[in-house]
Amino acid sequence: MQIRVDKLRAYLALVHPVVPKKATLPIITHVLLQDGCLIATDLENTVTLEVPEAREGLLLPFHSTMELLKYVPGDEMLNLDLTGKTIKLSWKGGSAAYDVKEAQDYPPVPTIDSQVEGDLHGDLFIDALLAALPYCATESTRPVLTGVTVYLDNVLQIAGADGFRLSFQSLKQSYPVKQTIILSAGTVKILEHLWHKSPVTVHLESSLVRQLMAVRPIKLSLAEGLAEFRFGSTRLIAKPIAGTPPDHLALLNNFREPIKVKLMATELKNAVRRLEAIATDGTGIVRLKWTEFNMIVSARSEEKGEISAEIPVQPESLPGRLALNVKYLLDYLEGKDGLITLGKDQGSSPALLHYGSKPVVAIMPMNVQWDDETPKPEQSDAENAGETEEATEEPENTGEDETTAEDREEEAIGKTEPETVTAGVGVEANSAENSPDPETTQEPKKRRGRRKKA
Repeated sequence: MQIRVDKLRAYLALVHPVVPKKATLPIITHVLLQDGCLIATDLENTVTLEVPEAREGLLLPFHSTMELLKYVPGDEMLNLDLTGKTIKLSWKGGSAAYDVKEAQDYPPVPTIDSQVEGDLHGDLFIDALLAALPYCATESTRPVLTGVTVYLDNVLQIAGADGFRLSFQSLKQSYPVKQTIILSAGTVKILEHLWHKSPVTVHLESSLVRQLMAVRPIKLSLAEGLAEFRFGSTRLIAKPIAGTPPDHLALLNNFREPIKVKLMATELKNAVRRLEAIATDGTGIVRLKWTEFNMIVSARSEEKGEISAEIPVQPESLPGRLALNVKYLLDYLEGKDGLITLGKDQGSSPALLHYGSKPVVAIMPMNVQWDDETPKPEQSDAENAGETEEATEEPENTGEDETTAEDREEEAIGKTEPETVTAGVGVEANSAENSPDPETTQEPKKRRGRRKKA
């Protein structure tokens, strides 16, 4: 086999995210050249590139070859000769030889018996996947939350959730059938790399303007347990995450937002940054309380006291108040400099943040006791004694009796049946008679009692 150095170098750079540095199956640290293709796999994702020069089946040790070709002129012709189990690379100025395994031992490319396929708007689809990725969980204990959920239907919807935050976006494009797939974070990163680094096939149009505005499609084919993405001469076959994702629309309260306020992202971000240190020193809570004129942003800590800032707002409903995790709020505000809308339903529903055409982001609120609320009366010893056997142990509060949404979320997840995945941004349904005042976030009752001995 003979190929230009710069061409082979470009092919190898394209499949770089797929090839592991170390693997329990050492052969997948190689790439396979055969039948006019270059193939790389990590066993979950398989990439094939069209390489007309690749005829006979041979393996290349990926990382050694990449390191070698850094120092070989790109316009040199490279000869690849396989003798037994040794691959020899030679060019005008030198040569190198590596021991390799037999090509037939390389994992086979998954066969796609396509049941359905359709075209997606590539740029919009990739951007939506990347926007949802930061909101996915990283703990492997909840696999369905570690990937990006893609709802395929007349309207595509992309969602990601980690149990405390959720990202949701609808795209104006359709797919022939209604189906849901969960793409792993690894698949999303590989797909994004291939999309932006692959050579672009330009189709000639009747005018330059039409050519520049032409949509670059991704063809998505689905089979049992597999998803195939094709564009140009590049093909990615991925294994979606098995399982059922949470009902993201239900977790978003189906976008019910009777309490709304508009404000500038930069003003809120600057206010939160001024009190970030004291919030982090305390319980990690930032309080937002707004009227028809302004919003008071505050945080407090037992040792350092309280700090607050005031910013202008444009309320669209009754005044409201909300407590959020300082890190989650700053993560959302990063890179945003225009008008954002903060909305929520009554009670302990999530805060919904809107910014232009970007995904809607939900953040679970923190449960705090506000200054104008009356503390709950303590129960008598007799009442406590009667509840000892049933009482659930509450974490001991510090300072002003604040309980994080994480505690409530983990408790809720723990009570679900193993077969059903309900983790996501939690939403508590409020009945008409128990719905709190729209201006007040009530603290749930605590039950006191001794821990039951084992």
